[in-house]
Amino acid sequence: MTTGVWRVLLLVSVAAALTPARGLSHREAVNLALDAYNRGPDVTRAFRVFGSVPRPRADPSPTTIPLNFTVKETVCFKREGLNPDKCAFKDHGLVRDCTGSVSTAQEPPAVTISCEGPIRTKRFLFSIIRAGIKLGRSIVHLIKRNRRQEH
Repeated sequence: MTTGVWRVLLLVSVAAALTPARGLSHREAVNLALDAYNRGPDVTRAFRVFGSVPRPRADPSPTTIPLNFTVKETVCFKREGLNPDKCAFKDHGLVRDCTGSVSTAQEPPAVTISCEGPIRTKRFLFSIIRAGIKLGRSIVHLIKRNRRQEH
């Protein structure tokens, strides 16, 4: 009977040790990382998760959650207590790819996050096109003015 109790305790202990990141879900880990990113000095508008790569089945560590997600700029300016999920994405807002991890080996959890970007493909392309159009109009205006002066 004593052996059975020890087996149950051993199974519970192993199960608890193997529980990923002490009960922290992947989504909660992403939210912690996003919160840390939004508190950064280079962020003026809040970012919201735009896409996330699911957690791998085999975790490298029971207390570390690897993260890989994409964020997009919202219309809301960052402020204390803001829930980015309540903010709409900004049209042509910045998009950044983020990687990192959340470690729950200590309390509070340690967040490591790095976001690459900005990926401004549409915004950058439109600004180049607008500049080209303005330049073209200016050249046409100068040509017309020079023709008038010649006659």
